[in-house]
Amino acid sequence: MIKAEHRRGNLTPTVLSISTVAIDSRNVATLRWHDLCRVLDLDLHTANPKKVKKRLAKEHPNVQFCEPQVGRPYALARVHTTTLISSKAAVCIHQRPIPGATNEIGAMPDLLDELHAAYAART
Repeated sequence: MIKAEHRRGNLTPTVLSISTVAIDSRNVATLRWHDLCRVLDLDLHTANPKKVKKRLAKEHPNVQFCEPQVGRPYALARVHTTTLISSKAAVCIHQRPIPGATNEIGAMPDLLDELHAAYAART
């Protein structure tokens, strides 16, 4: 729907002089140890972090496995959210999961490539 509005010219800059977006990263879900074991169909009491990390990377590559110094491991599902801030309608124009093997900065080049492919001016 957003891409259609963009093609119709309904998202032209009104607040700023050029089209501008804000990119932010968000954690959209935290999976505690018991949730990880349930999702991966592993026994809560016999599962070990190494096995969970390997299965998680294979089956859910957009989830980051975290092993804290204290406490049980957990996982984070994170996304980049891109919001148009140059028009009166400050709408989210794109969302992309952040792969579990990287961080917000490491995922940025692929995000920018997707945004360019979707919204760059065609000549």
